[in-house]
Amino acid sequence: MKIVPVLIALGVVAIVLALNAPSVSAWSEDNNFGLARQITITTGENDTPANYPIKVTVPYNILMSPNFSDIRFYENDNVNVLNYWTENYYPSDNATVWVKLTTPIPANTTTSIYIYYGYSAASENDNGKLVFDNLFDNFGVDN
Repeated sequence: MKIVPVLIALGVVAIVLALNAPSVSAWSEDNNFGLARQITITTGENDTPANYPIKVTVPYNILMSPNFSDIRFYENDNVNVLNYWTENYYPSDNATVWVKLTTPIPANTTTSIYIYYGYSAASENDNGKLVFDNLFDNFGVDN
C-alpha cells in the first residue's frame, strides 16, 4: 500500500498526516469509530508546550462524513481524547482543524496523535472554547 504524506509547516511544529496508512483498531469509548490514522508531529528547534493548539489540515477520506462531523482526535496512547475545533471545511474535500495537545513535546522530537472517523451516526463534537480557552470567540456560532 502506498502512503502519501501531507506536510504542514507550523513554525515550530510540522505535522505529517497519511490517511492512506493501514487502519488501527478503534479505541473510542463507544467503539463505533471504525477507522483511525496516525498523525506524526515533528517539532522544530523550540519545545511545544502542554495545552498548545496545533493546526491540522485533514484531507477527506471516502469513509468520513462529508462534513467531517465524525472525526475525533486521541493522544498517542489511543485512550485520552483531545479537544479540537473545526475552523472550516470544504465538504468531501478537506478540513482545517485545531487540536489541543495536552502534553509538551521537546524540541527536535517526534510524537503521534490519532484521528478516528467512520462512525456515520456521530455528531459534531468540536469546541473552540476548550481548544483556545478564554481567547475563543466564534462570533455567535455554536462551538
